[in-house]
Amino acid sequence: SGLYQETCSDLYVTCQVFAEGKPLALPVRTSYKAFSTRWNWNEWLKLPVKYPDLPRNAQVALTIWDVYGPGKAVPVGGTTVSLFGKYGMFRQGMHDLKVWPNVEADGSEPTKTPGRTSSTLSEDQMSRLAKQKW
Repeated sequence: SGLYQETCSDLYVTCQVFAEGKPLALPVRTSYKAFSTRWNWNEWLKLPVKYPDLPRNAQVALTIWDVYGPGKAVPVGGTTVSLFGKYGMFRQGMHDLKVWPNVEADGSEPTKTPGRTSSTLSEDQMSRLAKQKW
């Protein structure tokens, strides 16, 4: 595993859409990229599910993987986030998500790897307050 190297190890991210604890499609992953000082994929992933086919309870499970040999990888961490907010609006923009260390993201309902917890929600609300122009 490259987690304890001084340079950035070879990491990739998998993404899979779930609803009611069942996968809606096969997972997709980021392409290989050699990292030197920090991890930054700056890459769009195209999910194999059409927007109109997504149920309101759809969620995406993201797992960061560390490569440690040919065909071998261990989870660095995972997170799961719903694709729609509580009023049914599709989530857009950037989100700070909690990554649960050393576990693969799960698509179960309720998830064991929630991206938004009460602490991340309070931090998000506080940062929004700080950005207000009075």
